[in-house]
Parts: sequence; C-alpha cells; structure tokens
Amino acid sequence: MYFKNLSAMKQELLMREQRDTLIICQDYAQQHDLLKVMQNKWGLVQSRVVTKQDFDKLSLISDKIMIEDIKRYISFYAAIPKEIKEKYKLITYKISVEFLNNALNLFEELKQACKTIDCLIDNEHAQDWQIEAVQDLIIIYNSYREYLAKKGFTDAIYLDISNFNAQPFSNIKKIIFYNIVEFSALDKEIFNELMMNGLQIEYFVQGDQKVFDLSKLKLIESINLDLPNKEIKLFQAKNAFGTQRQLLNEIKNNEIDRIIDFDIDKQSFYQELNPEYFQISQKLNYNHSAVFRLIDQVSDVLEEMEEDRGKKLITVHSIYHWFANSDLWQYLGKLDDASLSKDVNRFFLHLNATNWIYLDLAEKGGIKEDALNCREKKLLTNYFTEDVQTTIDAALEIIRVFLSIKTFDELLDYLIDWDKNKLLPLFYWEKTDTEKQYLNHPEIDTFLQSIDYLKSIIRLGLPHNIDEVLPSTNDKLKFIIEYLRGKSFKTKNKQHDEKRIMISEFSDPQSSFDENIAVLNLQESVLPSVRKVPYLLTNQQRQDLGLNTWDDTRRLEKYQLYCLLNNCKTAHLFYYENEDENTQRSSFIEELLQFRKDIKPELLDDIGYEEYFNSIFKKNNEFIIPDKGQLDNNEFYAVSKSYVPETLNLGYYSWSAFINNSFNWYFDQICYFSVFQEIKKPHLSYITLGNLVHNVMDKLIKQKLDIHLLKEESSEKIVEEYFDQELENMFYYKIDKGFDGQFFNRFLKESLSKNIVKFIKQEFDMENNSGYRDIKTEDEFESTPLIEDFVKININGRVDLIVDYNDSTVITDIKTGSHNKEQLEFYLYLWHLVNPNRNKDIKSQTYNVLKHETSAGPVLNTNQGEDQKIGETIKDKTSDAIEVLKGVGLLPSVAVDRNDNYKEISRQKDFIIKVKKDKEKAK
Repeated sequence: MYFKNLSAMKQELLMREQRDTLIICQDYAQQHDLLKVMQNKWGLVQSRVVTKQDFDKLSLISDKIMIEDIKRYISFYAAIPKEIKEKYKLITYKISVEFLNNALNLFEELKQACKTIDCLIDNEHAQDWQIEAVQDLIIIYNSYREYLAKKGFTDAIYLDISNFNAQPFSNIKKIIFYNIVEFSALDKEIFNELMMNGLQIEYFVQGDQKVFDLSKLKLIESINLDLPNKEIKLFQAKNAFGTQRQLLNEIKNNEIDRIIDFDIDKQSFYQELNPEYFQISQKLNYNHSAVFRLIDQVSDVLEEMEEDRGKKLITVHSIYHWFANSDLWQYLGKLDDASLSKDVNRFFLHLNATNWIYLDLAEKGGIKEDALNCREKKLLTNYFTEDVQTTIDAALEIIRVFLSIKTFDELLDYLIDWDKNKLLPLFYWEKTDTEKQYLNHPEIDTFLQSIDYLKSIIRLGLPHNIDEVLPSTNDKLKFIIEYLRGKSFKTKNKQHDEKRIMISEFSDPQSSFDENIAVLNLQESVLPSVRKVPYLLTNQQRQDLGLNTWDDTRRLEKYQLYCLLNNCKTAHLFYYENEDENTQRSSFIEELLQFRKDIKPELLDDIGYEEYFNSIFKKNNEFIIPDKGQLDNNEFYAVSKSYVPETLNLGYYSWSAFINNSFNWYFDQICYFSVFQEIKKPHLSYITLGNLVHNVMDKLIKQKLDIHLLKEESSEKIVEEYFDQELENMFYYKIDKGFDGQFFNRFLKESLSKNIVKFIKQEFDMENNSGYRDIKTEDEFESTPLIEDFVKININGRVDLIVDYNDSTVITDIKTGSHNKEQLEFYLYLWHLVNPNRNKDIKSQTYNVLKHETSAGPVLNTNQGEDQKIGETIKDKTSDAIEVLKGVGLLPSVAVDRNDNYKEISRQKDFIIKVKKDKEKAK
C-alpha cells in the first residue's frame, strides 16, 4: 500500500486488526515508537513488532551457534591461511581490518544476491588479476567455514534459503513490512517460502507508484523531488560559519523545531550546546565517553612510539596533542589548573622550537637533561619546572603501565579494576556513591558489559591464542577501541518545561512529522555520499551480479530525503558553496530546483565572524577591532617605542626578517611567536640536518682530523663515525627513528661523509694551495653597536668555516639547502667591522654538502672599494627598517608578501593599498 506520509501509514496500522500479525520495521527506534503508540491505544500490545535485522535471524537458522560482532573479524583473520596473509601483507590484525571488512561484506552481498562466490570467476568482464583474487577469496571463504565448524560455530554469510525456518511464523497469518524499501533476492525467496506456508505479506510504503514498484519491490530509477505543497526554503553560504549564523537567525525567529544534520558525526560541538534550548538524543555512541577518549588517546601515543636499542621513545607530537585533551587533565585531577596547563603547553612548544622529537620513557618528565645543549637548557629554564616534570611524568606513567601489561586477559582485568586503573573520575562518579549506585550508571554498565563480552572471546578460544593475533599492547588496545566504538549508552537529560529544539541525524527522519525542520550540510559528497571505488569488482560487474551499485545507494539516499521533506511541516535546507574550497551544493538540491521553480536560494552575505558576533552581542568599545575599511590614519599600525628594546642583537636570519617584514620580525623575535609553530609528526628537518652537519665539521676541524682525512683510505668511515657519535649524543632525540631516520642512516649519511671528505681535500690540499695558517669553525663574532637616535643595533654572526691562507681569508657558509648572496655579504660586512685593518682579500663561498657544490660569493678587496659598496647596502637596508620602527609602523616592503605569517592579524595588504590611494588623492 502507498501512503502520503508516515503519519498516514501509522494511522492505517492502528486501524487494522493486529491479532496474528507480525510487523517488520526499519530499526529499534521505529520499533520502540510503534510499540509505544500501540500500547497507548490498546494497553497490552496485541501484535509483535520486530526489526528487519531480527526478522532475518528468525528466518534463517543453523544447528551451530552464530558468531557475531567483532568475534567474526578476529576469527576470520585467524582462519586466513598463512601464505595468503603473506601474499596480501596481512601481517597484523590491525592493518588487516579493511581487508577483512571488504571480504566479509562481499560474502554477505553475494549471499543476499543468491550468488555463490564461484560466479565471480565466470563473469565475462573479469580480468586476470580479479580471477586470481577471487580464487584466493574462495580459499579464505572455505578456510573460515572449516575453522568455525571445528569450534561448533557458523557465520551468517553461510546461511542461504536452504536454512529457511518456518517455525517462528507458525502462529502468524499476516506480515506487514512497515516503511521498508530495500529488499534483496534472498528476501524475495524467503517471502515466497512464507507465502507457500499460507502467510499474507503486505508492504507499507511512503510515496506512490512513481517512487516504489510494488511488483518488483524496488525503488523507481528516477525519483522526482516535486513535493508541490511543501514549504521549502534554501539558504546558501560560503562556509560552515555562514550556515550556523543563518541557522541562529532562523532559531531566533522561532522557525525551527528540529535540526537534522547529514554530517552530524563530524560536529563535535553539539554536545556543548546549552541544554536549556537544545535536546540531543539520549542515546550516545560510546566514543562520546571520556573513558573511551582516554584509551583512544593512549593508543594514539603508542601508535607513534618508537623502540630503539632498548629505549622506548614517545613523540613530542603525540604527547603534546594528548595534553590538549581535557580527558587527560581530568584523569590526572588537574582539570582546573589553567596555569599548569599553560606551562606544560609552553614547554612542549619550546621543545619543538629546538627540533626536539622524542621524550624518553625511562627519564623523569621524558627529558634526558645531559642531551640538552647550553642554548636549549637556557631556553627551557623557565618552563621545565618541577610541576611540569611531575605532570608530564604522570602521563608517561600511564603509558608505562599499559606497556607493562603482556596479555589480552590481563589488559581486560586492568580496565575493570578501579583501584588500579583510576578510571572512575572519567565517569563523573562521586566517591560518596555506593557500589550499587555506580553499577547502575549506564555508561559504566556498557563499559563493563563490553569488557565481559571481550573476555568471552578468550573463554571461547576465538582465536585459540589471541595474544598471537594481537601481539603488541597497541594491537590489543586498538581491538578494544574498535569494539567500544560501536557501543552506545543512554544519558539522563534534565527535564525542562519549555519545548527545546531537537537535534537528529539523517537516519531518524520519521520523527520529524509536522515539524519545522532545519536540514544542514546538504553538500555534494555528504548527500549524496561520496562515490567510492567498489572493492574488487567494477560498478558494471556488480550490476551484472545483482549486487548494489553506487546508483542504488544514491537512489536510496534520494528517497530518504524525499521522505524527510514529505513528512515535515516546513523545511529549511542549508548548504554552502565555495569554489576556493571546491565545495558545492548537493545535486539533490539541483533536482529540487528543477521541479520547484518557485524556490530561490537565499544567498548569505560574506560577513566575517567578528562583525557578526559584534552585531549580536553587547559591544565593549575598548576591544572593538577597527574596521579595515574605516582606517583614517597610520597610527593603527604604529608601534610604541616602549615595545622596542634599547638594543637589537641581530644575526643574519633575524636581520633579514627585520629588513624584509618588520611586522613578522616583531612578533617572531620580540614577542617570541616563532616558538608557537605547529608541532609536526617526526621528520628530519632541514634545520636539524644542517646543525648535525655543522657539528660534525666543527669537531673534525677542531681535532685537526682534516690532515688525516687527506691521507686515510678509510676517511669516509671516520666521518661516518663522527655522525654516529653525534646521533648518539646531542641529536639522539632530534632525529626521526622511522622512515627519515632509516633513510639518513642507510643512504644520506654515506653521501654526506663522502662530500665532506671531498670538500676538505679540495680546500686544504697543500699541493694546490699556498698553505693555510689557521682554521676556525662555528666562529662567533659581533660588531660594536651601531648607534642610532632611536635604537642601538649589534650585528652578530656565527660563520661555519673561516680558513686563513697566506694571501687571503676564505669565509665558507656550509649549506644543506638553498643559499643566497645577501647572507655572504652580511658575513663579509661583519668581518670587515671586526677586522677593519686587514691586509689581504676576504673571499666568500657557499658549499652545499648534499650536492658537493661550491659557489663563489662576493669578495672584499684590500683597496676598500668593495667594502664600501657592501657596507652601504647593509646599512641602507637596516636604516630603512629603523625608519619603519620610528614612524610609519611595522609594514612589509610589498603589498603581497608570501612569507607574511601574520597577514590575518596585520591586514598589511589592505593598509598599503589604502596608503597608496591616499597618496594618489594628495596628488
């Protein structure tokens, strides 16, 4: 039967005689809803209501116990023959989950289509590689069945129409499929068996013959979204903020009763909304619980952990992000200590600024202090306090405890031993509660039941030795997390007299009847969902075999949207389009506009979030940011003299930043914003590589090994040994132990050592040079202060290599990356300032140790002419930057600066354009 909407369908059901009738509905939420309305009408429910999932279990049975949930996956993995695991690199269970999921889903789909797995080989479009893969899947399919049979179990993938069971329907005369439009070939065979047993089957469907074909039990190829009598509004924005802003406006106007989000899983802020105005489903997925998040975060830390020659190394990246979660602070009992949180955060950022990658699990606070150089110790003095050490060590102790657990059974016991694991505070359980009270806590109950279920895997021997399948601590944790993620628990919402706005996901459209709904995130790839490449088979092959294709998925999603709009009172549809972000509205919206010419999208203006919130909140003039379009003078960008130090100590890199973009320089050098850079996953940075090479060169030269390297046949091995020494000491915690580290040790170290030897032989060969008097490496020197009326400037530098020959001095800048002429000019100028009375030429060059490439730079001749030219250039650039400090403000030299890290703060481009316009007007 066809029905206009869900309400009409429900009314028809309530008018029917329910005796001897079985009602099959979509899910447990709909089952609960139907039982509730039936009970309200008749008191005791006269009929049975089950879900489609439970109906399938009643219809097909086996004399063996059915294995379900995560037990299927781990048993399936254990049953795969060793040679196939090796062939497909299924080395561990953790990295095999996607393969297992794909294979089990394919087996289930073939069963539903009433096809055997062998038929994949007979497909005329099958390629050789597909045939080989299918032959392997046949072996896996049979191995899994034999594995389960030996243990007295079976899996649903092995149940077909031969397992049909008529007994549960012996007292049933009629079956009504309520609001279900998805039926497989196996379903149809079961329906035939039921009708042969005298049962009558009826189908209740929303829509009409243009939507669903009752004879074929299938959705029509082209479902139209006409809905002529429905009030529908469209709202288009450029980003998520614009959508949320317009939604707030509609809520403010009392236009919304329910919010339905097609992307609700990615919107973490829903749980933070004010419960006085919004009501979220009482049923929460377990990944919303604090205890789940903490275990998941521990797993993330272990995921990045490296073991190196007995040391367990935790990455700064993972521990930093762990401390960014309130769950850890809550577990440590320091959730409200904002000052400590700030100190810990700054400590990690300063570690990152010195390219520190790892913490040592064996050290207090994770830091082996004798591995810090003098600069790093000085930098961290104010941050690596006793409280910070103790706090970080408390987090590391959690990792140590988990790593000490050896077996899966031991881990499960630990997770339910409140005295040992100290997890109860994460359940918000008061210590004064009795044991009976906390056992009735729904979140804890779900946790305990889940652990008990996982323990049954061990008791049943699925697999025989689970610790072989899950060898590492993190393998075990990932398995537990994977299971908990699919669980849910109910929360207790506070009762409110006033009606609140409900928030639902797309899978719950039947609850929106006669409501004013807001539907969010109607973007392409969200609805319809992103088109995925099918596993193993092409879309055409799936169609030939009667398996669901992406077109079937799209058709179902379109029907669900149709039902959603058809059931509501009014619909407010929200989406965003943004060419820059390659985001576009749903193609379903395009189809809707074709049928409903009266609907015109309301385009949201491109207002910024500061301006919007200033418009809806009480303003405080002291903190209003000047409108960039209303700047009348230059004072907005000027920097007070009190913020500029009396003396600037500028090395080349800080000097270069100073003259190129004084705004960036100010925040990086004076405000230390450069410390607050993103903490990335372990990698070999150019800075670390450069410092490592410089250290090796410095020690080679200082220990006079340059002479020996000219003679020793094993000279390259000597240099490699110096690299190894540095890697063991000052750079041990700064070099990635993963891919980058392996690349360095196996390839890059050898190449660098060869090039260093070549360079030393090239520079110090007595036969080709007139001899040298002295060699200096990493030589630091600075000029006397340059006195200005506004500020004193000290020019300082550290030159990698200075070789004093009989007739000249050569300054060499050793590089592992790019170089520029200006840096050499800076060093020459500085050398001239420190040694004004020299009597020979000063040459400069760069040596790229990665490429074994020497590039000659500028020269200071004894006639002083070149000195004057280079010196004036340096002084002119410095003076220009000082003038910026003195008057105009902190501005870059050009309107568009690709290296401007603070353009969103400074709005320098807008200001420069304004200044140019002002000058043009003045003319």
